[in-house]
Amino acid sequence: MDNTLRNNISISLSNENINNIDNKMDIEIPYLELDYINDNPELIQQLSCPLCKLPVCSDALRINTCGHVFCRDHLLKWLEEKEICPVDHKPIVAKNVITKEYLIPQAAGLLKVKCPYSCCVDNTEENNNKVNCNWIGVRNDLIKHLKYECLSFIISCPNNNCTYTAQRNKILNFHQKKCPWRSVVCPNKGCNAQIYSKDMEIHDNECPLKLIKCPNNGCSVSVVRHEMQDHIWKCQYVKKDLDWIIQKCDYLQDLNIFQKKLIHELEELTKIQKEKIKFIQRKSESVPFYNLGWSLKLPTAFNPKDKSKLLMLSNFNLRAKYINNDEIKLDSVDDDSINSNSVPALIRSNYPINKKYGLYYFEIEILSVDLNNTVIGIGLTVKDNDLYMKMPGWTPNTYGYHSDNGQVYMESGSGITYGPTFTKGDIVGCGIHVFNKIIFFTKNGRNLGNIPKQITITEDLYPTISFNNGEIEANFGQKPFVFNVDDYFSIPYDH
Repeated sequence: MDNTLRNNISISLSNENINNIDNKMDIEIPYLELDYINDNPELIQQLSCPLCKLPVCSDALRINTCGHVFCRDHLLKWLEEKEICPVDHKPIVAKNVITKEYLIPQAAGLLKVKCPYSCCVDNTEENNNKVNCNWIGVRNDLIKHLKYECLSFIISCPNNNCTYTAQRNKILNFHQKKCPWRSVVCPNKGCNAQIYSKDMEIHDNECPLKLIKCPNNGCSVSVVRHEMQDHIWKCQYVKKDLDWIIQKCDYLQDLNIFQKKLIHELEELTKIQKEKIKFIQRKSESVPFYNLGWSLKLPTAFNPKDKSKLLMLSNFNLRAKYINNDEIKLDSVDDDSINSNSVPALIRSNYPINKKYGLYYFEIEILSVDLNNTVIGIGLTVKDNDLYMKMPGWTPNTYGYHSDNGQVYMESGSGITYGPTFTKGDIVGCGIHVFNKIIFFTKNGRNLGNIPKQITITEDLYPTISFNNGEIEANFGQKPFVFNVDDYFSIPYDH
């Protein structure tokens, strides 16, 4: 067969992914050795390869010019000598004239066959725990049968390092019960060591938890091996002669050496731990550690002494709920027509942002709201900002992002279009670059960008929330943020 025709066939077959299934199998079907149940000879003949006279394999090929179907290997071997159809002897010269056949192999796969191991044991042969397989089924199920079910199929012992091979029946029912490489558990109470069966005797002679009898005559006490030496020194039946005194001295000397060595190792380990502590302390001077918020005096919760009376705190001062109580008197509200349920109530964190570390971020989750009457503001404010009728961003030295219109407010009662609105179920965050004087906000893990103004930091800034109904919960770093703050803060900034 010339190179052009061979290349055309190779290209055609690669496009059809020949043997896409069988190549993934560890087991190959011995098609030429299969014993078919001949209950429909005419059908078997129609599904057979004209060259081998057996039902075609799963990788059968079709010659499109004449329609004849052959087993792949048989056809390619034929074409190496003759470039004609084996049946009608018509020449094969056209490009892509040979393609993968699907229908005929699928039909052949439904023919009933016997297991190839149905006659693997000769009657004259000694049984030696071997068995014949009586399985009969469709050809498509043969690989599954051989791989998982056939007791006559030759397999390797599943134990690591064991190279023994035999019929599955012998492996499962005989060999595995005595395989020297099988994993066994030490029977001594409290040991639970998993070892190879062949090493059990060695382990048993060394196991520190094996019960052994005191060797002193007259003593019936049994203790675990690692406590036996201590027992012998105290045993009332021990013969305290000169040899005993010498052995006791040697034992105490060895014990003293061991303890000195242990003390030295602990001292070295202590030095290493001290170096690690120093490294962490140096590292803490350059990055914000949210989990060390108390020691670094970073915001860790809401401040119960710096909140509106319309808010109630819970969950370690991380959750704030608006109290719908019209009877609460607001000194700063003179207009009797204003319902306290619509008054924004403000709350700040327990500590300001530590400007020494340059970077800070926090988030809130909106747990519940009145969809018809909700305004939530998140941002940064100074300490003297009012607790009533105020939202972050309305007054000097305050900055806020509001839920009702998605606008950002920067020291003014007039907002600027910034991002989307937010409501129940959303997680909104606020971050600040102290050195670059930049504030940004996030929604559900997506950065909405920097606010269009560099901030002026003249006083301490506090994470602040203000809302007129519902319930929110803050995350000051006590759990992972939704926003990937580590990647964001790893970006270089101007110091």
